[in-house]
Amino acid sequence: MRVRITLENVGHTMSKLIELPEPPKVGDVVTVDRGRQRVVGRVEREPETDVHVVSLTEDEYDLEIYLHPRIHLEHLAGMKEDGWEIEGEEDLRRELRERLSPQGGPGPIAQN
Repeated sequence: MRVRITLENVGHTMSKLIELPEPPKVGDVVTVDRGRQRVVGRVEREPETDVHVVSLTEDEYDLEIYLHPRIHLEHLAGMKEDGWEIEGEEDLRRELRERLSPQGGPGPIAQN
């Protein structure tokens, strides 16, 4: 059975099409790439494609990644290697690179 696993990532959807004997149920714990376990938050069936869309919940590790743009970029690269599609990938990468770049440059120091 074809299942599309999805994960929301700072307003961007990441998804991966996989084969499973049956779709998981809400509340099930599933193991995804690199041994990460996640809880299933929602399961819907797309009638036009007969694919079950399984939304995974975020965990503490995801939230930690979001706070560190360099780690977040590295994580995205790993997900791409594992076959994930990232909606708005270029925009997300640009946003993360902007967070890494210094805001403004050195300027005069105010003398009081």
